[in-house]
Amino acid sequence: LGRFGQVRAQVTPLDDGTVALAYVVSEQPLLADVGFSGNKAISDQDLSERVLLRAGDPADPFLIDRAIRQIREAYQDRGHFVADASVDDELLRDQRILIFRVREGPKVRIQQI
Repeated sequence: LGRFGQVRAQVTPLDDGTVALAYVVSEQPLLADVGFSGNKAISDQDLSERVLLRAGDPADPFLIDRAIRQIREAYQDRGHFVADASVDDELLRDQRILIFRVREGPKVRIQQI
């Protein structure tokens, strides 16, 4: 399910010749909230449809990077080829709130060939 940061098996031999097996897991922290800031050309609702992270989902770095790529693609589809997105790492670490900071940049148009 992707809700664990690390899963490892711990094997302990017992005196009677059997083995005790324990799985040690470390849970990934869950997101308290997900939001966007700096976006004007694309609404929060449209970005939420592209980004599949919601409150209660694990704060997985891979999923967050994928969400950033999806935000960039959404802006490129609308002609904002220099748009970028980043995450407020301090807010994510301290309060488990994921805020995507969007820098849209100018809309690029071909005026002459």
